[in-house]
Amino acid sequence: MQDEFDLPPETRDAVSRIFHLYDPPLWLVTAGDGHRRSGMIATSVTRASIVAEWPRMLIAIASPNSMTPGV
Repeated sequence: MQDEFDLPPETRDAVSRIFHLYDPPLWLVTAGDGHRRSGMIATSVTRASIVAEWPRMLIAIASPNSMTPGV
């Protein structure tokens, strides 16, 4: 039975490879709204998944910065 949150196997594999990186040097967070675009380096990133088919990340963003009004 296909759940609406199920990801294709190749996507789950790609996410799993990212999750298993040891101490990645940085994580870039980007956002867009209409014609506005912004990006910044996350303060902290950690895995927050319990179920492999529903990959989740917890991303901490320090304030103040130019992106926080839209976050």
